[in-house]
Amino acid sequence: MSEDNNLWGDLSTLKMIRTPKTILAEQADFLNQATGGVIRAQVSSTQSGANLSYNLVIVAPVLSNYSYSVCAVSHDINVYPCKLYSYATNSWQDCEHEQDLKEKLAVILRGDKTRRVIESLLSQSQA
Repeated sequence: MSEDNNLWGDLSTLKMIRTPKTILAEQADFLNQATGGVIRAQVSSTQSGANLSYNLVIVAPVLSNYSYSVCAVSHDINVYPCKLYSYATNSWQDCEHEQDLKEKLAVILRGDKTRRVIESLLSQSQA
């Protein structure tokens, strides 16, 4: 194929974006490793129209797969800006870019409610 016929232009210059799904999956992996798999975090995906949504859930396999939803992220095909939902506070936050998402996600993951849930699930799973 001749480059003269390429109407796409130079696609090699496009930058790869770290998606909210990737960031949530990384955080799930961190929790899984930190707890030795005693409790696990999982990311599920859904699509509604043009929007993609991801839900981060903590699961305790020993407790009949008890699950606790931590947060959700929703965005359109452009990825950023995206919206971050906290189940602990029942509220949405706008995230303009990756760093903004990571900072706001850290507040949720390090929050008292999330830590108490992890502590409780770990304690009950090891009893």
